[in-house]
Amino acid sequence: MLEEKVIFEDFKSKFQLSEKNLDVIEKLQELAVKYDLQASDLHDHWLAFLMTKNHDPTTEPTVEMLLILQREVLAKKSSAPPKSQIQKDPDPVFMTDPSGLEDIMSMYNVKTPNHVPRDKKKPHTPESAVGKRSLSANISVIRAEMYSPKSATPPRIFKDRKNAGESVFTFGDISAATLSDSNNECLVEPFDPSLTLNGSFKFMFQKKFNQAETLNYQIQEMSEKLQELHGFESLGHVSCPTQEVVTVAGRICCDNEGRANAHTILLEGSRETSAGKCIPLDLSEIKDYSLFPGQIVAVDGVNLTGKRFLVKKIHEGVKMFLPSLIPKSPAQGSSLNVMLAAGPFLTTDSLMFEPLTELLNICREEKPHFCILLGPFIDDEHEGIANLSGETYKKMFDRLTQGIQNVAEQLRCHMILVPSHRDIHSIATYPQPPFESENRSKFMHFVSNPSLLNINGILFGITSTDVIFHISNSEVHSSTVHTNRFKRIIHHLFSQQSFYPLYPPPEEILISFDHFEYFQLPLKPHILIVPSQFRYFVLDVDDCCCVNPGTLTKGESGGTYARMNITMQKQPAQNGSIIENIAAQVIRI
Repeated sequence: MLEEKVIFEDFKSKFQLSEKNLDVIEKLQELAVKYDLQASDLHDHWLAFLMTKNHDPTTEPTVEMLLILQREVLAKKSSAPPKSQIQKDPDPVFMTDPSGLEDIMSMYNVKTPNHVPRDKKKPHTPESAVGKRSLSANISVIRAEMYSPKSATPPRIFKDRKNAGESVFTFGDISAATLSDSNNECLVEPFDPSLTLNGSFKFMFQKKFNQAETLNYQIQEMSEKLQELHGFESLGHVSCPTQEVVTVAGRICCDNEGRANAHTILLEGSRETSAGKCIPLDLSEIKDYSLFPGQIVAVDGVNLTGKRFLVKKIHEGVKMFLPSLIPKSPAQGSSLNVMLAAGPFLTTDSLMFEPLTELLNICREEKPHFCILLGPFIDDEHEGIANLSGETYKKMFDRLTQGIQNVAEQLRCHMILVPSHRDIHSIATYPQPPFESENRSKFMHFVSNPSLLNINGILFGITSTDVIFHISNSEVHSSTVHTNRFKRIIHHLFSQQSFYPLYPPPEEILISFDHFEYFQLPLKPHILIVPSQFRYFVLDVDDCCCVNPGTLTKGESGGTYARMNITMQKQPAQNGSIIENIAAQVIRI
């Protein structure tokens, strides 16, 4: 039997209660002692009870409702004859549902998703207990019903998928990777607090003058860096006629609103060197170039008439360097295990977070040190979300993050949540402030879009905005040799020192130039997370590991996620690269 003094904090945490609910906590303690239940068991009974009554799963218990639970369920359970005993191994090697929630739900005549008879479930290979972090002995199976809208129905095509768990892409020596758990503690902190967007700000107050000042400042700053890097004596006026080869610098523009091509490219100079004037570029004499609107370049050429600049050579940007591993880096021989997933987290035919639930259950099995989840979470392009009634989007998101937080605390796994401009409950600006959430825990990290994070001494660059797709749609490219499009575009981010160098952006991206410093990229990260609707990839780009995990859902079906192992068996390269220390997989959910 349990001791009568059941831990007070267990009930506060499990049922999300405060000190003012003292009478409720005392009643919960009484029921736990009387019916020999752990706090987690009683919480499972409570959730199942709410489902039978068609109540919201986040409903706070009251003494009156607990009395009904006791009368209708717990008392009957204690007086029921025992079930026929099934012979069990005294040291079981697998447990598909350690929380016993399936049995509890069956008491209420509620079927759990993907319900399979216990004797038909496949056994799992036992894992060694050596090296495991100290975890709760009773980690509940996660159920989508716990944080999905009450009206949600399960996604049919997603549940019938046949290729779950299939590895579709590998990077590095995955066979040598230590993808099991280890004793490493994880420390997540901003790389530079002065360049970290921590809170919301006023938007739609941006003055055109301030925007013009910022755009001009960007040209001038990059021009000075290009001049220093290449040793230009001076930079000329973009529209001043000259018969000699001169070097000018400015921003690439397009002379119409359609997609740019080799005949519509302009160069806009800064106010300091060119009075802000533009001139068409003649690219006929060069065969290799990659240009897009917003890119700041220096070009060598001649301007015979003052009306067209004949380009001889393009200098595309500055070089970036990797930082040395920060002193809090993991010990030699240790490793970090990371899981990455990008939204949407809902299939288009359902409001049930079944794909995210699958991912959290995978986290539960693999126990990564941290998991990076990139929005959209509450997708404004989802028809069901747009027509949702009965609760606010904020309440729906808080319920979702509470479910994620429960998993994070049970596993001691850090969850990093990055917003998207498609999250209907958040501010759709760029840069985008972190989510505002009432769910706070040392294992929950709400960060801005984009973010530079120092995680155990490794620099992560993270953005949820599909900058690869946006630049690809605007790029003017010519090459005499084959080049990888994704590598080429990511290289632009580094050479332009920006998470989002494209200007003007698509209509859905609302750039706040008053906060442009928060989407600058002052250093090349060790690992860059750039989700895109393009096909998943893991690439070595200038000694940086760049990952597009794909999206967790594709229409009505499942998508992909990525997992990484970063081991410190090898010393970082002389230039600071840890690319040889990384193994990664992209896997179907």
